[in-house]
Amino acid sequence: TRDGNTQQGDFLTFEMLGQSTAPSGSEAHETFVERFEQACERRLVSDVKLCAWLSGGLDSNAVAACSKARIKDAITLVPDQTMDESSLAAAGAERYSMQLHKVRLQEDSVASLFEECSKTICDPLGDGSLIPFYALAKATKDAGFKVALGGDGADEVLHGYQTFNAVHHSRRLNWLPRSIFSLLAYVTGPIPEGK
Repeated sequence: TRDGNTQQGDFLTFEMLGQSTAPSGSEAHETFVERFEQACERRLVSDVKLCAWLSGGLDSNAVAACSKARIKDAITLVPDQTMDESSLAAAGAERYSMQLHKVRLQEDSVASLFEECSKTICDPLGDGSLIPFYALAKATKDAGFKVALGGDGADEVLHGYQTFNAVHHSRRLNWLPRSIFSLLAYVTGPIPEGK
């Protein structure tokens, strides 16, 4: 509280939202889609040409799908072969009738981008996506855009990562002894991520 005391209780309940119970699955889906589209519409109000930041993720594709009537250009970052989602971004750009601009992030330019970026931010930031986002923003500006819509963070809400599916399916294995999971972790540990 403002007087420095702590308080324990519910942060949010359905009653606080004016509902006595949780909505059904179809009601929740309809409400989410409606609010997601409204959020995109509010961000499309601009007096300059807009672009979309498009990757292979569900988040940026959902935003691009909602914005396809107003946005005709998309920009994607191609960092390296292990993280290259440009073919998925190209498929999304084609689906939404957007021209895709690919920005290559060269390994030898990361150090200079880091130095340049560190001069523009006020506080230390340990986010691993800082340099790629900085490179993407710089390329967006260089392409003549002042406003870009992206979906950063929506994958968590939309379950857009394969790991979410893995967690869902792993629940089916809860009957197995823990020692089996330890063995699997040991065996699969050396396999590079994303392979």
